[in-house]
Parts: sequence; C-alpha cells; structure tokens
Amino acid sequence: STRSLQRASESFFELAKKRFDERDESARSQAEAHKQDLEKLLQPVKEELGELEKLNREIEKERAESFGSLKEQLQNLNKSSESLANALKKPSVRGSWGEGQLLSILESSGWVQGQNFDVQDVSDDDGVTRRTDVVIHLPRGRKIIIDSKAPLDQYLAAIEAENEEERTRRCTEHARAVRGHVKALEKKEYWSRYAESPPYVILFMPYEAAYQIACEYDRALLDEAHRSRIILANPMTLMNLVHLATYVLNEERLQQNAEEVRAHAKQLCERLGKVLELMGD
Repeated sequence: STRSLQRASESFFELAKKRFDERDESARSQAEAHKQDLEKLLQPVKEELGELEKLNREIEKERAESFGSLKEQLQNLNKSSESLANALKKPSVRGSWGEGQLLSILESSGWVQGQNFDVQDVSDDDGVTRRTDVVIHLPRGRKIIIDSKAPLDQYLAAIEAENEEERTRRCTEHARAVRGHVKALEKKEYWSRYAESPPYVILFMPYEAAYQIACEYDRALLDEAHRSRIILANPMTLMNLVHLATYVLNEERLQQNAEEVRAHAKQLCERLGKVLELMGD
C-alpha cells in the first residue's frame, strides 16, 4: 500500500510537472509574442522620442551659443556705454557730441548746410564776439538761432549714485545747471543780431533723459525759460520744429513760384499787347 501510494504520488507529481512545464512554455511563448507586438506598437513612439531628444539637444546647443553671443554683445554694449559716459564727462567732447546730434536732426530732415542753415556763425558786435551753433534761414530774411548745450556732469553723477538721497541731490543740481544755461543764454541776446528774427533762441539738449530729469526736478523751468525767451528743446521737440519750419518753407516756395508765374504772365500779356499795337500801326 505504501509503495503503491508512493508510485501514485510520483506519477502525479511527474504529470503535474509536465503540465506545469507545458503551461509555463506556452505562457513564455505568449509573453514573447505580446512583447514583440508591444515593441512594434511602441516603436514609432520610441522613434519620435529619439527625434525629440535630438531636437532638444540641438535647441540646447543653439541656446548656449545664443546666450554666449548675447553675453558677449552685452559686455561690448556695457563697455561702449562706459566709454561714452567717460567721454561725455569731458566738456569739449560733450559740446561736439551735442552739435553732432543737432546736425544729424537737421540733415535727416533734408536740410542742406549753407542753404537752409549755417553752422558756427561768428560775429563781433560792439567788441563782443558771439558765436551761434546753428542759424536756420526762414523766408523773408528771418532767422532762428539754435544753441546746443549738454550739461551732463550732475546727470551722470545721478546715474552712478549709490542711494536715493544722493540721486535726488544730483538730479536737483542738474536741473539747477540747466536753469543756469538758460539765464546765461538770455544775457547773450542772440536775436538782437538779426533784425527780422523772432525774439527767441532754441536751447537744444541732445540727451532726452537729461531733459526729462531737468523738467521733473524743476517744475518751473519751462515757464522760466519761456519768460527768458528761451525755448528748451529735446531731440523730439526739435524734430517737430524742423518739420514745421520745412512746411513753412515749402508754402513760401509755392507762393514765390505763384508770384513768379503771375509776373511772367503779366509781362507776356504786355508784350502781346505791344505786338498787336505794332501790327496795327
């Protein structure tokens, strides 16, 4: 009985092992088949992910190159700004730079030096030498005087200020310096040199930010300048004035052309009348 039970158990275990091995093999085959199907299904996704990773690497490379180029440009711009700031600290350089800005605005409007305006017009009246930066020629002998001033010492110091208190003090001193230029220019009375000129002088400030700071920290500056017969002008204001003067010049030119046409027509009629009179005789 014991041997029979043992043989039956061994036979059962062998049969069970065989069945389990067959099922295990079948399961592995099915799993391999499912794995291959899944790999086929995911293959396009893997390819897309590979392309995306490649694209990301290229973008990162370009970003690094662009960032390096931008950093270099910012460094160059910073050096240029520092060089310009250091150069503008010299009065002679500031004067030349302001006059250059003034000429650039006039020439960009189509005006010609020597025809529409003169530069560095010097005169000696009663033993006093006066030099105007620019004299604009208007119709009927009228002139407009422009004087370029670039008081930037206190403005540049305000930019470099380490605290708000120092910045406010420097900006206030900058506005005071601009007011001093207005008073000094009023005393020169440039308009007295040209009898037909408007009794005003344009004080051109070539740096927009410096103009704004002066007006902000001295609210009465523009009114005081107007009472002193001084027109404070920044680049945009001057450009508008130039366009207005150009319009006046064009209108004057059209009127002169019309008068010339009328004069020639009158002369033609008189000559025709003379011809008819001679033919009658």
